[in-house]
This record gives sequence, C-alpha cells and structure tokens, in this order.
Amino acid sequence: MRNARVVDYAQLRRNAAVLKAGLPRGCRFCAVVKANAYGHGLIPAVQALEGEADWFAVATPEEALSCRSATKSPVLLLSPPDGEIGKLAGAEISVVAAGLPDIPRLAREAGRAGRRLKVHLAVDCGMHRLGLWRKEDWRRAADLLAAEPFLQVEGLMTHFCDDDPAFSAQNARRFAEAEGLFRPRFPGILCHAAATSFAGDPQKAFGMVRCGLALYGYGTALPVRPCLRFEAGVVCVRTVPAGETVGYGRTFCTERETELCVISAGYADGYPRALSNLGQAEINGKLCPVVGRVCMDLLTADATGAGARPGDRAVLYAPSRPELSLQRNADLAGTIVYELLTNLNNRSGLCPLPKGASL
Repeated sequence: MRNARVVDYAQLRRNAAVLKAGLPRGCRFCAVVKANAYGHGLIPAVQALEGEADWFAVATPEEALSCRSATKSPVLLLSPPDGEIGKLAGAEISVVAAGLPDIPRLAREAGRAGRRLKVHLAVDCGMHRLGLWRKEDWRRAADLLAAEPFLQVEGLMTHFCDDDPAFSAQNARRFAEAEGLFRPRFPGILCHAAATSFAGDPQKAFGMVRCGLALYGYGTALPVRPCLRFEAGVVCVRTVPAGETVGYGRTFCTERETELCVISAGYADGYPRALSNLGQAEINGKLCPVVGRVCMDLLTADATGAGARPGDRAVLYAPSRPELSLQRNADLAGTIVYELLTNLNNRSGLCPLPKGASL
C-alpha cells in the first residue's frame, strides 16, 4: 500500500464511552463524523460507534446518505442542503435550517418530493456563522415552521465557539431564551449544542451534545486518546555527498555524506508543505528529519543510519512518539490538529489496527 491511515477503532469507541459518561443522565451524545470522520473513515467509524453514539452528524448530503447506509441511528446534516431533499427525507435524514429563507425553500422542495422533512433550526448565540441572531427572527421562524405541513420541527441547535467560561455562559443564557420561545410551540424539540471543551461547559444541561475533535482523541482534558497513525512507503534510498542541495528551490544542503530516503506521501495526500525541513519520519525505529520541500506526491528524509530500504514503512504521524504527534506537527506547520486530520484523504488506504497491535 502506497500510504495508509491506520486506525484503532476500538480506541475510538472507548473515546466515545468516556465522553458519553461525562454527560448528565438523559443527555444524548452526537458523534460528529463529517469530513470522512475527521480522516478516520466515515463508514468504519460509524460502525465502530454504533451503540455508543445516539446520533451522528455530517456536513454534506453525500456524507449523510453514506452515513445512513451504515446506521439506523438518527443522522443530522449540519448545513442547509442545496438539493437532494427528496433523498434526504426518504432516508430519514434530519437537516438544518440556518436562516429564514431556508424554511420556505426546504418546505417547497419537500412538498415537491411528497416527503416530510425533519428540521433543526440553528440559533446564533455569538459565533455569527450560521443561525438566527435577532429575537424577532426567532419568532418569525417559529410562525413559518408551524405553518409548513411538510416540515417536522425536530431540533433547536447552536454552536459554542470558545471554551471561555464567561462567554460560554453568555451563549447558554441566550440559547435558553430561544428554547423558552420555541418549546411551548414545539414541545418535543431536541435542544443541542457543540463546544470546544467538555470541562465545565454549560451546554451539558441540554438534550444533546455534539462532539467532534475530542471523539478522535484531542482537545479535551478528559482521558481520551488519539486513534490514528499515518504512514507511507519508502520508494528509494540514495547516498549523496556533502554540499548537495535537495528538492525544489534547493532549500536544504547536505553537510555530510547523507542517505536520502524518498517517501510516498506529499501535500496531495494531506502531508502539509509547511512541514518542509521541519517534519520527521520514523524509519526502522529511527527519527529521520524531513529535508527539502514536501512535494505533491513525495517527500525526502535524511535517513542516515536508519538502514532504510525500498519497501520499508515510514511513520509520519503517530501518538506513540511525541515528535510525531498531530499536535506537534500542527504547531510546526502553523495550523491546527483539525486541519492535519481532515486533509488526510482517500489517496491513503484505510487500515484497521490489528488486534493486539498498538499505534
């Protein structure tokens, strides 16, 4: 295999159990599996989480329908769909209405399909991305939703964008106001939120919490663990003398005789160009610095002393070594763990971690 994402799905399930255990009794747990389950593989992640997750959330109609093929649990499409309303309604996919114009549009398309569509209304509590901000718009939305026979009001949702306790408390108060307006008119409504942290967050009092990054082992103080390793193959090894430059732009120059190892991963596979001359690869147990610019399909490492041979495996991200952790690589690349994970794509094979093995 050219390169691979090796995933410990048993650990993913354990992470879900840890996060779910931290919620109050009766609060449902929604696993966010958008962006190919943050690079971990949508279908196998959903299958691993079946029975732990009460709901699943995705970002596109295609993801929603794929998710539905793997679970009978409720599935929520987090962004208003532009089309596919008939398919979504027929598959019992719930969708988000993020603004007043979404309501008549979704109702019209559901009516054309002859299907009743489940809708979650987004309320903006301070992030100012999706959702209704003005209270007069809340009231108008309630009137519109109540008048549409092809829409079933299932949920009220928001997104907490920061783990600052004071700001989150302010968000929660605003969401409670929205709930107070909508619940009398839609008594069975499910109120839910997402936040960047589970530590003392006020949204735990809601009916459901949506969890993304923490599910995959990052961004929380709770005892979850990363569950993905990214590795690639050694393509060739060559020895060059001191004073030779390497790669596009000649950004690295050898200071001694050097064994250069070419590895089958590049920025088209999700390994960022920003890690040129900064990243590391583990080959035969030895850490080897990435040298020269990361290319579209390949990168080069200084593998002197590693005994590298074509066909060996080079580990680029792994939770078992601090130097190869996603957080360290994100810091070096000037980005966030979310981006490194979700940039990993289907040019990499997806391999469940063998039983008894470790990452």
